[in-house]
Amino acid sequence: MTMKEETETLSAGDYEALANLRFALRKFTEFSTIEVQRLGITLQQHIRRYLQSKGCRR
Repeated sequence: MTMKEETETLSAGDYEALANLRFALRKFTEFSTIEVQRLGITLQQHIRRYLQSKGCRR
């Protein structure tokens, strides 16, 4: 999906792509919440560890 000018409307495919993204984000958030509780760490710690595992230094 490319950026659209303000005067253009979104197509049905655009809305479907956005819905799929929202669904994936909700599933990731649900997974992260469960893992944080299971590991006994904070969400911030979980995110930091995840990013470190992917090679991010921050």
